[in-house]
Amino acid sequence: MQVCLNVLDKDEQLFEVYTEIAVTNPARPDRGTVRVGDDGLICWHCTIGTSGCPEGGVDLDDVSGTLGRVLAAA
Repeated sequence: MQVCLNVLDKDEQLFEVYTEIAVTNPARPDRGTVRVGDDGLICWHCTIGTSGCPEGGVDLDDVSGTLGRVLAAA
């Protein structure tokens, strides 16, 4: 996994820094990037593939299946 720390904003008066961690699988960049903010927000940025272009992104069935398994386990 490739992990990167991104500084989103700085508040010089209050000495606060707002950051996120971005995680990408270099072997599968088509799977997108997961970003975890310092406030706990998790965002998955990816492209949804189409049947005519399978290498163009994540399959929608994979996304819904993953979300269903995670929600059922919670």
